[in-house]
Amino acid sequence: MAQTIRPDTDTTRAANTRHNQTLAIRGQTTMNGCMDDPAAVAADYTECPAGSPGGDVLVVELASPASTPTSDYNHVVGVSLSKDSSGGAAVGMVCELRQGYNAETAATDSTADLNEALDATEVVVTVTDGTVFAAGDVILVESEIMIITSIATNDLTVTRGAGGTAGQTHATGLSVFDVAQGILVASFSCPDVSATVGTYYRYRLTNDEAGLITDYTDLQFRFVSFNARGGAPRACRLHWAAMSCPTAGDPPRDMGLTDEELRRIQLGLAATQEGDRRATASTGRPI
Repeated sequence: MAQTIRPDTDTTRAANTRHNQTLAIRGQTTMNGCMDDPAAVAADYTECPAGSPGGDVLVVELASPASTPTSDYNHVVGVSLSKDSSGGAAVGMVCELRQGYNAETAATDSTADLNEALDATEVVVTVTDGTVFAAGDVILVESEIMIITSIATNDLTVTRGAGGTAGQTHATGLSVFDVAQGILVASFSCPDVSATVGTYYRYRLTNDEAGLITDYTDLQFRFVSFNARGGAPRACRLHWAAMSCPTAGDPPRDMGLTDEELRRIQLGLAATQEGDRRATASTGRPI
């Protein structure tokens, strides 16, 4: 049986500093409050400014699921967008599902270095200064991403080869970087939204994408607006967002899959959508 998890905290409500745009919350006092109803509410939204050149960033934390999924199948993300008036410039958003986001900085030097050489499988990593990290942080050593699960002084217990990277050997003394935006699980675009509230964009994660999730209690939606040139200025509005996923122990099953997706799953293959970064627009069915 599917369970739905919704935004419950505003992680950030920022704008691209190059444009210094101001985002507005309408109908509620928090951004997550605009999104957490069972369906989109026309009066509740977070609005990017009319005529924004794009790059406005909105991030919300998702509530923890009632039970942790054990299947990588049947993860569906849904959002509802509109613009302030019909016609005019095309507006939309790139929607990202991330794990471990804590800031808009992509990656910065943590100031700590490896204090030992690592083979490709060690899960306890000794660094020069463990105080600059916290459990749940996403770190980068060379091209390998790791997730810190616990810390004992300068010893970090980590998940190796996270985010689709592979475990590698590393020499002592290498810099350890903080990946403040966490791991990108999936990304899709919702282009040229209409002024009609109640149009939902649904994106089904591939099982490979869902397999990148290692901690369902630390998931975030990150939205980045874009605005096409031409036409009268329009504002993009974000009304609603949620993710549907299996409950613990649910086997793979048909939850609105196409015949081709179901056939591939029955053959043990990944569901299609690899390379398709756009969501499917529909009405009357949030996810």
